[in-house]
Amino acid sequence: MLKLKICDFIAGEGAPGAREASEGELIPNVYGKARLIEGFTVNPDDPESSVELDETAEPPRLRLLGALGTLVVGDTNQATGEFTQLGGEGDKIRLVITGTYVGPDSVLALCWPAFDRPAQ
Repeated sequence: MLKLKICDFIAGEGAPGAREASEGELIPNVYGKARLIEGFTVNPDDPESSVELDETAEPPRLRLLGALGTLVVGDTNQATGEFTQLGGEGDKIRLVITGTYVGPDSVLALCWPAFDRPAQ
């Protein structure tokens, strides 16, 4: 499966460690405008996809290769730290994610899945 890179997601201050992220804890971005939620799963449509937590590394690392994840977009109130999602609860974006996550400042590549066009 081809993937079209959208942007890099940089984990922000207060982002959880790799173990917590692997268990589905939300990950805010550095700008307070987006969050990765609901954890990560192997993409069943991509045989090379993987989600691996390496707890032997210091700090622990979550290695994502073509994994599926969910992004929500919104804004963080700087005074209260409260995140308001744009749209509504149903406005979630499923993306293909690749990178190594350890906590704040980790960089993950966010991609749209792009499927090969059928032969004509």
